[in-house]
Amino acid sequence: MSPVMSLLGPAALASARAWGQVRAQVVMLGAGLGKIMAHSERSLAVVTATTNLRTVTLRFEGQQAEVSGEILCASLFGPGRMFPDNSATTVQHRAGASHSITLRFTGYEAIAAGETFRACLPDHEFSIPGQLVADASVVRAEHSSGATPTLTIDLELLILEDN
Repeated sequence: MSPVMSLLGPAALASARAWGQVRAQVVMLGAGLGKIMAHSERSLAVVTATTNLRTVTLRFEGQQAEVSGEILCASLFGPGRMFPDNSATTVQHRAGASHSITLRFTGYEAIAAGETFRACLPDHEFSIPGQLVADASVVRAEHSSGATPTLTIDLELLILEDN
């Protein structure tokens, strides 16, 4: 383990490993012809609470990834109210990250691979040990022509710990 990773701790190491595996699979899905131009990652927590009355899913990003019972109860039953005694409640909490990635495909062959990537991404089954890709979507796709045509694709991946 590098000295930098040992200073950052296990969460940073797990995040770096997950990103490395996501990166490899994204590049492979693009037939190796897409170049990653940008990447950003935001930590998050997803909490789903289910009662016999309703189901509520809350998503917290960055500093707000810690979830309080008050926020959850307010979302389920209204401000200032607690769980009713007779409600069967289950709460699931998953930590994870949202990844924003920009890929560029340059040239006709690469653009064809990019179009295939774009069509296949939402249904692609990622295989990342200990992680679940809960959502994969293309946010934007832009063609540009000129001496060398390009296709730029912005995508979002929601990756959660697989408990």
